[in-house]
Amino acid sequence: MKANGEVPRSALEQKIAEQAALLDIASDAIFVRDMNDRITYWNHAAETTYGWSQADALGKRADTLLYTEANRRETDNARGELLARGAWSGELHVRSRSGQPMTIQAGWTLVRNAAGLPSGVLSVGRDVTQERSIQAQLARSQRLQSIGSLAAGVAHDLNNVLCPILMGLQSIRAHEPDAALLPVLDLMEVSATRGAALVSQILGFARGSRGERTTVPFRHILSETEAIIRQTFPRDIAISSDIPHGLWDVKGDATQLHEVVMNICSNARDAMPSGGKLTISAHNVSLDDAYERTHVEAQAIPYVMLKVEDTGGGMSADVVDRIFDPFFTTKEPKKGTGLGLSISRAIVKDHGGFINVYSEKGRGTSFKVYIPSCQNAASPAPSSAPACAADGGGGELVLVVDDDGPVRNLTAHILRTHGYEVITAADGAEALQHVADRGGDIRLTITDVSMPLVDGVALIRALRELKAGTRVIVTSGLDENQSASLGADGFLSKPFSLAALLREVHRVLHL
Repeated sequence: MKANGEVPRSALEQKIAEQAALLDIASDAIFVRDMNDRITYWNHAAETTYGWSQADALGKRADTLLYTEANRRETDNARGELLARGAWSGELHVRSRSGQPMTIQAGWTLVRNAAGLPSGVLSVGRDVTQERSIQAQLARSQRLQSIGSLAAGVAHDLNNVLCPILMGLQSIRAHEPDAALLPVLDLMEVSATRGAALVSQILGFARGSRGERTTVPFRHILSETEAIIRQTFPRDIAISSDIPHGLWDVKGDATQLHEVVMNICSNARDAMPSGGKLTISAHNVSLDDAYERTHVEAQAIPYVMLKVEDTGGGMSADVVDRIFDPFFTTKEPKKGTGLGLSISRAIVKDHGGFINVYSEKGRGTSFKVYIPSCQNAASPAPSSAPACAADGGGGELVLVVDDDGPVRNLTAHILRTHGYEVITAADGAEALQHVADRGGDIRLTITDVSMPLVDGVALIRALRELKAGTRVIVTSGLDENQSASLGADGFLSKPFSLAALLREVHRVLHL
């Protein structure tokens, strides 16, 4: 050291070199820029994070190298806080050398010279793109589950409204009304049936409709769909396909999988009102653990992957985030219900798969549908229940349990007019009191699943434990496979018709 206390230049240079070396081995991307935004230092982690080498980055302006015009307001706000407080921290959306968008957890510190004036900015950043993507996927999945639960609740209430309407119309028709009323009854029944179909779609979104599952040649589904769209889609849409012969089979419901493919292709068609190109391709893919970690719904298993691409106008990130929400649509009024994609997602999820969507405004849209493959699955034998005549009863005692008064009362009325003795209950607790009072006289119990106090599930369990001897029919928006797991002998899907009620009652009583 010199006599005046100054550090020798060589020692100072060595100290700076040591500090730079320490910064170079840091895992965070670190760079320094002067007050004109020109980069003066760029560590090794910055090279690997952003993709630009040190030679490429030094001397370049950070705002043109990393930040896009779309994020100008974001960086301007950060710079304003930095100058006012001397430091800033938060998330920035930048781009890598390859043009890929990135999310950076960043911290900026204002560097001052010996005179205390600002001389540069130290930037420390960490790439959190993958973490934010996983969080967004999880949030989207949770939101859709919440919407599904809400939709299921609304559908349950609508079923209870439609059920007495349908049965009542059919009961009136059975009593030979005035011929002048028949067209009115027909119109009312058509409208109620359309409402029931819409409710069924809502439940399909909420729960995923589970039909018969067999080993399905997915290639056949794609080939059949391609044939349909080539005949029906506008001629100004060019269709190309790549469907290999060695495509794996999947286990699922062929009708539902057809619906998924048609929905997505129709969505692509509607995105190209002035024509364009639709590309359908499929491949066998085996996802690994790394993919599973970065995609919430994926598993490290073999899938058949369907890809549907269009050259339409594309969608903004906000629209992409909402396209699977029920009733959300960008189409004009009366040109779509907004249920197609939400139902498709529910079906795919129910099959153990998932859907990825990528789109940009002006650059088209790409859907990737992943269905778990099933190369050696045995096809279950189809079940076929014998048809039963809807004969009237012979005085058998039937207990009808439903918390909805109109459904309960009209069901009881129809059964009484067709030769059955009927008692009713508004919930499981009241039903069990009837069982205690009437003992083994009750031949059949018809119960809703969702009820206050003691629900249908608890009622069935109690009836089995009491060995009451009564057979049970479940009425619900659940599908038949789910109701069978409750231990019921029969099932009526709400809203059910008068004929369906009498037929199922007769069938179960004569098992």
